[in-house]
Amino acid sequence: MPTRYVNSVKKALDVLDILTLGDIEKNGMSLGELSDRSGIKPSTLHNILRTMKECGYVEQNKKSLYTAGKRCAQIAVVNHFYSVQSMFMFINCEMRELAERTDSLVSFYVLHNGSRINYACFSDNKALKVDYTMLEKNNIYEYPSGKILVAYCTDQEREKIIAKNGYPDGINTRREFMEYVKDIKSKKVLSKKTSNGTNSSYATAVFDKGRLLGSLGISIFKEACTPEKEKKLTDELIKSAYLMTRYH
Repeated sequence: MPTRYVNSVKKALDVLDILTLGDIEKNGMSLGELSDRSGIKPSTLHNILRTMKECGYVEQNKKSLYTAGKRCAQIAVVNHFYSVQSMFMFINCEMRELAERTDSLVSFYVLHNGSRINYACFSDNKALKVDYTMLEKNNIYEYPSGKILVAYCTDQEREKIIAKNGYPDGINTRREFMEYVKDIKSKKVLSKKTSNGTNSSYATAVFDKGRLLGSLGISIFKEACTPEKEKKLTDELIKSAYLMTRYH
């Protein structure tokens, strides 16, 4: 008896294979090209791509060509961390403990082709599903975690960030941008708060043998962050980042 499968799922996976393995440089493919390569009718393919885009597996570049989305990048990041078992286990363990100690949402972000990609989020000792609509809509300069990545990445990575995101609001020249980077580096922890102080986010850098590994962050919601609580949060954040950082 032949194996049964869901045809629409197979078509979506075929498209994903083409975009991830057939367009490694992410130049993008048109609807017509994808239709030719997949054998899927353009009308059917358009609906499949629209669904995959909504779920973060597909995106469109400035030329409206289709490329693999940020969800694919996130999977690649997780696989990379998992390939180094000692790093994978220690970072996950420390994130869980930090979430317990601070009773907050703990996140870890890395850079991937000029984008801020979430590796994992933990709250109450549990891994959380990432809201990918937030990642798609928010600029890398908008949150502390993104700013940390911008400031401590390599010059080559920073060029990719600028090419993809431009400069932060209010900055128009390379000199102003480098002053912006210098200001970020002058602070151990970056923070962002809502006007009423009920939503607060904090982030600091984690290094691996002197090179940026990622941005470790803490977020709290629906409660005012008093000066005492803020000090506890930032102290615990710095402690965890120090433990995660590998010097040798």
